[in-house]
Amino acid sequence: MTSNAPNSIVKYLIVGSGPSGVAVANYLIVKGIRPTILDGGVEARNVNLSNSQANRSDKTWFGSAMSYYQPPSSNLFYENNVDARASFARGGFSRVWGATFDFINDYSDWPNEMIPTKEDIDSVRNLVPHGTTSWSVHNNIDGLDGSARSYDFFSRVLRGSARAGWIVEPSTIAIDNSPASNHRCIACKQCLVGCPNDSIWFAGDVLTVWDSLDLIDYRPGFVVKQIEEGDCVVVHMTDSDNKWQQIHADKVFLATGAISTAAIVVQSKLQKEVIIRDTSTAIGAAFQMRSSSSLVDEGHHSLSQWWIHSPRLLAQIYPPTEDLISIMVKRFRLHKIFHRILRLVVMRVHPVIAYVPLKSSGYVRVQLVNEIVNITGHSGGRSPRSSFKEELSQLSKLFLKSGYLMHRFMFQFKAPGGGYHHGSSFPQGSLSDHVGRPKFFRSVHIVDSSVLPSLPLGSITPTVMANAVRIARTVLSEEKS
Repeated sequence: MTSNAPNSIVKYLIVGSGPSGVAVANYLIVKGIRPTILDGGVEARNVNLSNSQANRSDKTWFGSAMSYYQPPSSNLFYENNVDARASFARGGFSRVWGATFDFINDYSDWPNEMIPTKEDIDSVRNLVPHGTTSWSVHNNIDGLDGSARSYDFFSRVLRGSARAGWIVEPSTIAIDNSPASNHRCIACKQCLVGCPNDSIWFAGDVLTVWDSLDLIDYRPGFVVKQIEEGDCVVVHMTDSDNKWQQIHADKVFLATGAISTAAIVVQSKLQKEVIIRDTSTAIGAAFQMRSSSSLVDEGHHSLSQWWIHSPRLLAQIYPPTEDLISIMVKRFRLHKIFHRILRLVVMRVHPVIAYVPLKSSGYVRVQLVNEIVNITGHSGGRSPRSSFKEELSQLSKLFLKSGYLMHRFMFQFKAPGGGYHHGSSFPQGSLSDHVGRPKFFRSVHIVDSSVLPSLPLGSITPTVMANAVRIARTVLSEEKS
């Protein structure tokens, strides 16, 4: 590992290899810079799959336990009232990211100088392959075949949505759909149990390619504990043998995710506690009440969702899928005689994930207690069920008119952090500056969700990536001026 000699100082160090870290690295590489990247280095493919899945990758929908594996050297302790976990995997949380690829459109509550430019957004678009769910793929060059059942639901809701004040739109998904790609989506409907073609974007795959081309100095297997600043930045960390190491850098881009970043801050004694804000999450289902025998679902991927939202709620509606049948059969160990009956029921069930805004959500508190990083959840004075009550009731009425039953009692309400759309711990414009520096940092720039000025409803990953690129671009331009 890097010594303490002055000539061993790294120019640009990125801590974390998830989406925001990779977005920064991509921008630096394009500018002719070879960055150093540190991460926990956990190999996320090492999961216990069934024999029938032994040859598949484990890119699943919140399905890879290894992405949350905590190395022995990590001292994070989660209370029972927290659903979120930090990732120490190569590629970070992108291994289990649900692949929704959407940038926020409303930056009205962001300071003007912190709004990503078209250049920043294009940098992310060029890094991540993506396509929009389409039910008329020939009219959409980027189209991904959607489920016929989803289209039927989408169409029925769309007709009544405007009168009810809802916006309905198809999803954009981070799936490779290029005709020339070896990883092109083959619409096998196995997204939830492991994409056999590695079509769903994963930051770790990008790292592997960059490392083979010597575009980055990749150093896996380190858990960063503390950061201190003097003539340069000193990063203190433990290696895979739980031995302390350190590396010196001129500039550090901290991209470890909201929980790990908060842990580093409190372990460095820079702040006694960190509050991570959240958009509360509920997971439920909508049941199709009328016959679906005429609907054939061939050639679509099981992430071909659509979205419906108002200012107070966003819901992602997924298609019924064979994946769910496989999961339920394994979970309940059902006899084969029940499989056909189960299929008839499950193929009418549309999974629904709903989110409410910050003001209706709880938060996560991160504190250092006797050298242990203690992570606790707080409801913010309202139970999750009460936060969703009115919004889900309104959406249920719209769905019922369209022939689908969805009651709020059909939902599981996640504890704080459960939707993994959390952050804004050091929002830019108030608790950090335009390049992601809270008052206690000078040459360390936080580029993950911790510094978002606010949390939008729904997917935040592409927006986090674009903001990370904006910070890197601004840092480089200010160095030259």
